[in-house]
Amino acid sequence: MPLLAALAILAGGVGNLTLLQATAVTDRWSTTHYGRLSGLLGAPTHIAAALACTSALATFLTAASAAKPHPVSGAHPG
Repeated sequence: MPLLAALAILAGGVGNLTLLQATAVTDRWSTTHYGRLSGLLGAPTHIAAALACTSALATFLTAASAAKPHPVSGAHPG
């Protein structure tokens, strides 16, 4: 149950970040070049999300390859 609460809070945080970004750009810098400024503001978040997915995949693949049975004996290494 605490994990579910933590996930709900994080998901809500991402939704709030989207709304904050939309209003922060126009409040701070007006509507001129909104697309470019919004992209620059959101770039670090998108890069971090992409790196997190890539590192999670690398971790999974490393763990999966280490758990394969030995080809000759069928025993697990380690």
